Amino acid sequence: MHYDQDQNVDPAGLAATVQTGTPALEVTSAQRVGGEEPFDGVWLRATAGDDRVCRLEATSKALEQELLRRPAIPVRSPALVDRNSLAYMTITREGTDAERPFRLGAAAYGPQAEELARDLVTHIDAWGADRLAMPQMTITPAADAATAGHVISKAESRITLTY
Repeated sequence: MHYDQDQNVDPAGLAATVQTGTPALEVTSAQRVGGEEPFDGVWLRATAGDDRVCRLEATSKALEQELLRRPAIPVRSPALVDRNSLAYMTITREGTDAERPFRLGAAAYGPQAEELARDLVTHIDAWGADRLAMPQMTITPAADAATAGHVISKAESRITLTY
């Protein structure tokens, strides 16, 4: 997991949750993509409004051992984490649409699996409703008054992303 120090992440608890052998809870979104169609905007859009957003890096060993369902982007899939629970974005080939044969969704583990999976799918569907939307980023010194919107606070700055 790639996450910030101030996030509510329990690395040991996450590892234990994934290694229990319990199958992932899977939730599909309404969004389909084509083979060359980018969907990396899901991560940025989710980051703009959700402090639980992290990135999952799945090793080839984890995929070979089938510890995880296939992440949408194995090197850094968007994920939501709450302590020892995890949901990450998946992609599944479906043969029902020649233009967009892949469906995005979420796989989740842990006590908060259902909530996290549904919230991640909500982020995916929000992106899908306006795939070309461009975010506005405002960066101010940490000492300045907060700006309107979801603020990501760092030691020296505040970052606000809005759509």
